[in-house]
Amino acid sequence: MSIRIEDTITVHTPLGEYQIQLCYGDISKQEEKMDIVMVSAFPGDYAAVGGTLIGALKKNLGISVLNLSRDKLMDFTNTFSCWMSKDLDSNLPFKKLLCFERSRAKGCMIDQIRDMFRALVPACGSQETTLITSLLGTGNQGFSESKVLSCMVEAAANWMQAGLPLKCIKIVIYGDNDSNLNSLFSSMKKKITSKTGKKVGGKELTYDIYITYEQRDQNWVSMVTKALHARDKNLKLYTEIQKFDEEKIWQDNVFKTMSCSRKVIAILTPSFVNNKDCLDQFNMAMCCNRLKNSQVLFPFLLSSVESMPVYMQLVQYFDCRVRKEGDVIDIKIDTACSLVMNPTSSNPVNPLDANGDAEKFNYDVFISYSHRQPKQAEKLLHDMTVANSDLKIFFDRSELTMGSMWQTSLYESLDNAECIIALVSPAYFSSTVCQEEYNIALARHLAYPSGVLFIPVLVEPMETIPSHFSRIPIIDGVGEKFEKVIICLIKDVSEWRSNQTKIPYIQNPVDRYSFQSIEDERKMMIQNHYNLDLKMKNFVPLKKLDTIKPSPKGEIDVAISFARDTIAFAGTLNDIFGKENEKLQISFLNENTQGNLKDLDSAKQVIIILSKEYIQSTHHMQELHLALCRQRESKNKVVVRIFAEEGLPEKPMFIHLLPFDTVVTDKIWKKYHKMSVNECDMRHKTVMSHKQGMMGSFMILYGTYYALQKTAFEVMKSLSSTKEKSVHVPPIICNMVEAKLKDNKYPPTVKMSECMIDIFSDNQKIQIPPVKEKESTTEPDDVSDSPNSKSMPNIVKKTDQKATVVKWADEESTKLQKAAEIQISSVKGKENTGEPSEDMHVVKWADEHQEENTNLQKTAEIQAAIIRTLDKEMNEKDSSDHKTVTKSSSCSLL
Repeated sequence: MSIRIEDTITVHTPLGEYQIQLCYGDISKQEEKMDIVMVSAFPGDYAAVGGTLIGALKKNLGISVLNLSRDKLMDFTNTFSCWMSKDLDSNLPFKKLLCFERSRAKGCMIDQIRDMFRALVPACGSQETTLITSLLGTGNQGFSESKVLSCMVEAAANWMQAGLPLKCIKIVIYGDNDSNLNSLFSSMKKKITSKTGKKVGGKELTYDIYITYEQRDQNWVSMVTKALHARDKNLKLYTEIQKFDEEKIWQDNVFKTMSCSRKVIAILTPSFVNNKDCLDQFNMAMCCNRLKNSQVLFPFLLSSVESMPVYMQLVQYFDCRVRKEGDVIDIKIDTACSLVMNPTSSNPVNPLDANGDAEKFNYDVFISYSHRQPKQAEKLLHDMTVANSDLKIFFDRSELTMGSMWQTSLYESLDNAECIIALVSPAYFSSTVCQEEYNIALARHLAYPSGVLFIPVLVEPMETIPSHFSRIPIIDGVGEKFEKVIICLIKDVSEWRSNQTKIPYIQNPVDRYSFQSIEDERKMMIQNHYNLDLKMKNFVPLKKLDTIKPSPKGEIDVAISFARDTIAFAGTLNDIFGKENEKLQISFLNENTQGNLKDLDSAKQVIIILSKEYIQSTHHMQELHLALCRQRESKNKVVVRIFAEEGLPEKPMFIHLLPFDTVVTDKIWKKYHKMSVNECDMRHKTVMSHKQGMMGSFMILYGTYYALQKTAFEVMKSLSSTKEKSVHVPPIICNMVEAKLKDNKYPPTVKMSECMIDIFSDNQKIQIPPVKEKESTTEPDDVSDSPNSKSMPNIVKKTDQKATVVKWADEESTKLQKAAEIQISSVKGKENTGEPSEDMHVVKWADEHQEENTNLQKTAEIQAAIIRTLDKEMNEKDSSDHKTVTKSSSCSLL
């Protein structure tokens, strides 16, 4: 019995025309491809009983709801009584299955259908979705068909108008025809058609501000309304608690009142977050943002919330809490109200937009400071604005717009600001986020060319400072000096921006932009914990992994977030996990899966596969930021593992400072790849993935395969750990010089006096000794093109054993000569041993003072000598390596 369309309701929404169809037939005989098929069941009861949709799907299509329930994509059973399956087989007429679990309690059908449509919001995500469903709960569960049809049609029409991208919903009646249901659908069609297509809200704006809150938070509402009326006594506020009619499937009165208000303030507290009616209002306000194409929602956080829903965590709120001595709640609420009445931007806000318009992140000055000491920052902002009102200044309390993603705005603004002024203090260096800001600024300062003016200013006394924060001279701005420093900075920064005038007390960096020490740390970790078995072409841990206990039903062990260009990596990980433990529950998050933020928030381990396409995707960058927020909160355990593919773009800068678990362009993986290729004359390994959700065969380079094995083993180590022991967790944004300082056994702290300067004294310079660059022990011909492992500027590249002279763009000739001299230490060593060399005349020349007009020519000769020497050493080392490795032995790479 195929599907026959009896009647169609066209719902005219501000986002386009959507459809509700009444159909007859057998859903298991559906031919047209649909995104979601919906079924209903009692909780945990998925028996394929004859006469039910679950039974028909099993019999005719081989779809086992019981099996799907064991490996869910999304689980909303605790909140919305629903769960979503992973992707079904591609030859089936449905992409996914959504199971609605009806409670065995009586008299709750309306509330459960409301839950079902709430769950459709994350299930649909931002993509237009088609859905096919039976009349839920009308079979063995006993609900009235007419009642269920009425509720489902009404809910669908209203959610469509509210912004749910449900392109088409097919409601299918099993059988040939039912005149009563046809008549009911027809009458609802007339009602809905006459209602839809009107302007959102159906009337002109009635209120200036709608305040949504939970009844127990009326004291906060009184303080907010007082602050608003103090600014404008004529404001029309809606502060009544609108009661939800439990007999109605859609709260039309609530949505109409809200949509007739210019703005909505949400009072966030624990009681608000735990109230379903309040969450509905929050969701409606987010819909108003989209439908009105303007910023409507302004969340105020008045009390700490221990467990906030994921989608609410991504929305920027104004923190009105008392967090430190000197905070006054009335002042904070007043400041928040001023932002509501005079928002910094009238542009539409999409809180799930992870990238947004890059232009909006271009700032002249970025002020980095601790929120526990805002006075100096506010003073600096005020004086700079008065001196030059055209300056675009990032100051987080005004630039982080409520309703936006704060972490994205922060990182992107740091990445694009021309000048970064860091007001450092003990509170600054104890703040995780402040350290992240400093580390991004430091990396930009050390890059070549830097393109940023980085100025740290000490605003509170400090006797010592962590060594890795002492590599940039810090201006003494403590006490009365601060106002004089501001005057000086305003003048000097203005001249620097206008004419690129050199500021006398700003010194060139003494450290190099280099990730070599960080890469060496990863290499040492690999050599200390893993072996390469060349015979089996396998990468194995030295210590056998403990047994991983199966997770309880519905829990996710590993969530893997990846883009289309790394699908082979995700499939390979699936194969590796399956061979080690086939019972692991793995969730695959890509651009084809929507509403999967819950998995990122609940999975025991998260793997992020960074690639060029991933970084360019708004959807994936949203996932990355959520994962980083989660790792920041997990201070004593590594939860997020980041695997970096080659070819990452130079921007955003913060991407290259993430705590990578594995970087595929590290030279050690290239070395292992060469060793494997030489053994079998094959460049790729074929991987077969059999697990549902990531089925297929993939070809992958040996080095990349070993890198993925290493990541998988690190994840399984964490999953098998039975004791909650504290481990070293690297910062979210790494400090580029920290690893290098450790290599050179620098003390963890230094005296502040050793790196502080007084810009009003005669001597405005301070000598910070450069840190010795650690010599790399990796193969000299392994050129890494990833910003994770390259140094800047690059001096020499080798191609086909022919010397290619690379001209350094902006270096002076004398600097070229000095840089070349550093690179030829191995050549000089041969001179000391007395060995003859065709390059000796070049080496000797490097130590002599030559005429200035021959510098560039001689530098090229030195580079050629370097290349010839490296070629010779590389060939000797390769030969030595291959002599020690045989096919019949496991090669320990210690």
